[in-house]
Amino acid sequence: MPNANALRWGTIYNYRFDATTPPLPQTANMTLGLFKPGTPRRMPWFEVRMIRAVLDHQGIPHEDGFFAKDLDATPHLTEGWRERVYEKFKDVYPESLLRFYTAHLAWELLHT
Repeated sequence: MPNANALRWGTIYNYRFDATTPPLPQTANMTLGLFKPGTPRRMPWFEVRMIRAVLDHQGIPHEDGFFAKDLDATPHLTEGWRERVYEKFKDVYPESLLRFYTAHLAWELLHT
């Protein structure tokens, strides 16, 4: 793989695609493998259940975890929303995953 493009650590990547069917419960999780051997060998990716739970908790309208590209989320993501999400789900999902997803959500919906 000398000409392959590696995902760089500390960089946020956003991927979108259209599908004709929703994900199946048994395939709702994704795992990324490492570009080069090392530890850890794999890392978990977003859980669709977590995404739906966070969006529901914040009252963000969505269709099974996917929201409209032109959604005005400012009424739903008020001051302190990230910490409220963390407090609600800290015993359910890993902190790193929650922090990463809330940062992504802020970037995606609030452009911050």
